[in-house]
Amino acid sequence: ALYGNRSATADSVTSAVIAVPRGEQPDLIAFDGAPIGRNGEPRYRLQLPVAVLGDVGARLLVGYESAYYGFEAPYRRLLDDIIEPGDVFIDIGAHWGLYALDVAARWREAVRVIALEPVPANVRLLRHLRDSNGLADHIDVRGVAAGAARGRAVMQPGNSMCWRLVPPGHEPPPGSRVSPPVEVTSVDALLAGEAGPAERRVIVKIDVEGAEWEVLAGAEQALDSGRVAALLIEYLGRPDQADDDAAGFAKLAERGYRLLRVPHHHMAGALCDFVPDGSTCNVLALHPDCATPRPVPPRWRGYAPLPPAYYQDLTEQQRRRRHDIHRAARSTDAARWADPRTGAGHIERRRDAIASCIGAAATVLDLGAGTLALPSALPASVDYHGVDVMHYEAVTELLDLNRELPKARRIDHVIAGRLLEHLHEPGAVLDFAVANAGQLTVVDGAVDDPGAQDCRALLRQHGWRIDSEQNFDDETLYDCRPA
Repeated sequence: ALYGNRSATADSVTSAVIAVPRGEQPDLIAFDGAPIGRNGEPRYRLQLPVAVLGDVGARLLVGYESAYYGFEAPYRRLLDDIIEPGDVFIDIGAHWGLYALDVAARWREAVRVIALEPVPANVRLLRHLRDSNGLADHIDVRGVAAGAARGRAVMQPGNSMCWRLVPPGHEPPPGSRVSPPVEVTSVDALLAGEAGPAERRVIVKIDVEGAEWEVLAGAEQALDSGRVAALLIEYLGRPDQADDDAAGFAKLAERGYRLLRVPHHHMAGALCDFVPDGSTCNVLALHPDCATPRPVPPRWRGYAPLPPAYYQDLTEQQRRRRHDIHRAARSTDAARWADPRTGAGHIERRRDAIASCIGAAATVLDLGAGTLALPSALPASVDYHGVDVMHYEAVTELLDLNRELPKARRIDHVIAGRLLEHLHEPGAVLDFAVANAGQLTVVDGAVDDPGAQDCRALLRQHGWRIDSEQNFDDETLYDCRPA
């Protein structure tokens, strides 16, 4: 049996424990793939050589897939909602084929699945997983890379997930290792060789370690045709390719694609508008004719720690720059919400102070619930509902409050603890609260919050009377009733 380490440290997800009879050395590990579909049932089984755990990328995948919600689970669930019978799904940079396995196991012959993977060891394991799950006739595995045109190119090796194509005509960095030349195809060349109706919708997932724009340069005809309903593109947020990223995403937006992301790479969250802010994520680009799926959180299994590389210790200047990027775009800083350290100061005092304001039988709507774990401080008689951009609690409505508000409902008490700092129009939340609730508790005090004088004025402007205040260090709690 394989078990991931569920402690909340950043490094823990890279470790795994294998229990075997004393004195025996296992050759294989086997476990069910994460349940991606809405029915909560796994669709396939992963049987892997134990030796793969020597690779850091493999350990990440195995840890998330076996112990939490699944590797890149929120994005796999989004594609699960988007893909329909008759579609063509192209998995570029397929690695071991988790995306391809999800689609093929669900749809079988109803969806054409093509997986491109140039790393020979990955191709062997991908084919093994395909065949061992009875999907040999449903996933077309090709040991090639994707680029701007057909040809051959070398790659820079890394761990099993991090091989990077050196585009034809480019030189690898001096002194770097390179692979023997691999075959390169393009999306347009691949689709030109496909049988069947030329108008079939195409969904493309691209995970190619920085060569995304090379791949999309080879998909111009498909993009021009309007067939590409959705793209899922890995965005690494590298400073050395910031200009290329900005230009590439701008071109997609000019074609009418809506750019979205999820806050946490491996946990459910609301869809947020994407802007290139330097934080690593996957970007979901939706054609105007493709309906936007609404994420639904799976069964709660606790917080899945981000990989170490995703925790960004920003300088004050970098944090301000990112804040300004999102303020200009009126978008949510999703990466900041996904980091449990956000708002972590005074968390126990804040939780207890808020709980002291709540009636014993109140109906509570906690907007921006975050990691406060407010239910743990409330009696069971309180009817608690959390709303957040992240799935931090077992019962959470996933919403980006910069894009939409909850549906109107009559409630006793609205909580906005350390929420205002994340909102571009905090007045909209205050108006929602005064229209639906008889009590509001706000905690203010972070750098981007209105500040004491402005916060009091904002509350009064939107119809609230401040009944009491509590101060703790740099935070202030305001308990309010309608004026």
